Amino acid sequence: MGGRAVPRGCAISRGRSRKRRTCLFTQAEGYATNVPLKDLLAEDVLFAFQHDGAPLTLEHGGPLRLVVPKLYAWKSAKWVRGLEFLPQDRLGFWEQNGYPRLRRSFQKNSGTLDDE
Repeated sequence: MGGRAVPRGCAISRGRSRKRRTCLFTQAEGYATNVPLKDLLAEDVLFAFQHDGAPLTLEHGGPLRLVVPKLYAWKSAKWVRGLEFLPQDRLGFWEQNGYPRLRRSFQKNSGTLDDE
């Protein structure tokens, strides 16, 4: 059992700039999630596209799923359709509907995307 994925550096480093601080991922069905660029550059972040040798199913977030282990599940976006690098934060679907802007698993909630 195993999956195939692209390490975050292959895609994210191309959009990196000092003026860009966050990335907005667009997803199917009108969903979107915002993730700080510094979190996307972590070594454990992946873009998953296969599981057990087969394309990732819709049920599991296919055709492309963002996996951000250090952030809670709503930041590990399913059904990724696009991404946009932004100089400032833009709220994603869940944040527009009352969720906190950012929560890190096993870390204190900073309450902001601009924590450094």
